[in-house]
Amino acid sequence: MKNLSAGILFFSLLFAAMAAWGGNFIFRKYQVNDGLSENTVQAIIQDKKGFIWLGTKDGLNRFDGNEFRIFRNDPTDLGSIGNSFIRSIFEDADGKLWIGTDHQLYIYDPAFESFALFNEKTSEGVSVRSAVHSISAENDQIIWIGTGTQGLFCYYKDRDSLVQISSRQKENPLPSDLVWRTYRDYSGSMWFGTRNGLVRYIRETNNFQTFQPQADSTPGNNEVLSIFEDSEGDLWIGTWSGGLFKLDRKSQLFINYFDAESERYITKIRAIYENEKNSLLIGSDDGLYLFNKNSGEYRRIDEPGNPYSLGDQNVYAIYRD
Repeated sequence: MKNLSAGILFFSLLFAAMAAWGGNFIFRKYQVNDGLSENTVQAIIQDKKGFIWLGTKDGLNRFDGNEFRIFRNDPTDLGSIGNSFIRSIFEDADGKLWIGTDHQLYIYDPAFESFALFNEKTSEGVSVRSAVHSISAENDQIIWIGTGTQGLFCYYKDRDSLVQISSRQKENPLPSDLVWRTYRDYSGSMWFGTRNGLVRYIRETNNFQTFQPQADSTPGNNEVLSIFEDSEGDLWIGTWSGGLFKLDRKSQLFINYFDAESERYITKIRAIYENEKNSLLIGSDDGLYLFNKNSGEYRRIDEPGNPYSLGDQNVYAIYRD
């Protein structure tokens, strides 16, 4: 398959040319009129064959660089996906796509172009039955699933075993059963963004370590929506209402940006991406920002009301193909 257009994909599916700090971003938008099933893009990945997959509130879309192919629930087709509200997409080592929906998890087999419900159960008989917000692999055989009301699930492919981790268990509980983000850093450690803090899994001891980025216990300030490790190994955390945080790995202390006391208050930071070595793209419900990590300077990239800018200021996903 030919290479797709280079660039970064944002909410409403658009391409932006990479720009220097002082330069301009050029957007090309893809919306319903261009063949996209729905304009709210919640998840984006590129598979091993080069296809771009986009999860929307009304269908899964496959983009080949020219056209969209849409996958929706079809009650007359047993091989169709069971839910059309797509929240997360992940490709495993075998090339199969794991599709998290607003209710349950499905696996797409590209060889047969069909979907199957992920219906594995824990030893207690529990299966994934809630919204699936995020899916990540610890390695080729271990997959983590973050849900809306059931906490975390860890699936061991080699032994076909599913384990649930929740806030209700007596030993080593999660701080919340709402898990927005699962993330593997460069060292192989797993991190999870929950409604009540950032969680790190320590496999050597089988323990979960919880961090509260902000001492203030105001609801939302420690609700972690996004996690990203930059090329220098710094971990960046986007929250619901506490702004942006950088975790100092050595001191395990957090540096805060864009909180309610800052010159610019940014809420619901759902996407973080390293644009260049010294700058991050910050996607939020308050627009898209370019942030200089060294100087702390920032500028808003989208222009509300400009037909050549973003179609909406809410940015859910950023991806470079």
